Amino acid sequence: MLRGLAAVLVLAVAGHARAEDLDEARRLEANLEYEQALTLVERAIAHGANEPRHLAQLHFEAGKLAAGLDREAIAENHFMRALALDATLALPAGTSPKVAAPFEAARARSRPLRVAHRRTGHRVTVAAEPDPSHLVAVARVRFIDRAGHHQELASGPPFAIDLPAEARAIEVVASDEYGNQLYSAVEEPAAPVAPRDGAWYGSWKLWAGATVFAGGIAGLCAWRERVAQDDWNALEHDSVPHDYSQLKAVEDRGRNWALAANIGFAVAGAAAIVTAISAVTHRSEPAITVTAAPGSIGIAGRF
Repeated sequence: MLRGLAAVLVLAVAGHARAEDLDEARRLEANLEYEQALTLVERAIAHGANEPRHLAQLHFEAGKLAAGLDREAIAENHFMRALALDATLALPAGTSPKVAAPFEAARARSRPLRVAHRRTGHRVTVAAEPDPSHLVAVARVRFIDRAGHHQELASGPPFAIDLPAEARAIEVVASDEYGNQLYSAVEEPAAPVAPRDGAWYGSWKLWAGATVFAGGIAGLCAWRERVAQDDWNALEHDSVPHDYSQLKAVEDRGRNWALAANIGFAVAGAAAIVTAISAVTHRSEPAITVTAAPGSIGIAGRF
């Protein structure tokens, strides 16, 4: 916390100092002391620690001063950098053609600078485009290593940095050759997703219970079918003749129990399959449909 506060104070003091430099440069410019003013502005740029909007103002002022000293190429480069950072900059009406010419040439070539980064696996790439004046010179990635220490890796064009596998909480920074920060983005590690409590119908325990229950009912029905078969056999082999309706009633009872047993075993088999799938996948909300018929079983689901 103290180190962060100190950094904020340093940046505030540096920003105030840069603003004073710019005011002094404009005073010197008003007195036609272009050389001294340009030296002061270029020193402020080279000092670093300028935020983009103020850096644009410094390059804009340097462009006007260089143009006033007949350094057209230098003036155009400063103007291009200024416009890349702030496309709204403009010269006042009635500006000398000696200053307006390199400014218009810069505006024709310049486009607003767009900086972005992408993280693919352990590699971070930074894209800065369009950047015809090569304003972005260095990309840095600050991260926390396995031991919890803060580390930093830097790269020039094409701005590709390979991080250690354990790197976390990274900050990506793009800056010019003097360290003026042009882009910054922080990536926090993704918060772990707490496992959701599964829906009641997605629990493998439920389906395991259903398997046991259906199997038990099927076993009971199979036993009752066997009892009916024994009764039918006893009536058929009895020495005393029996009415056909008695045999038919026992036969129908046996068939009904057999049908119930088949359905019960089919449901138990389907429930066993769902139990295995639910236990393996651990998915919370499977959508499961089970159908059973005397001669077939169907199961459909989304896991």
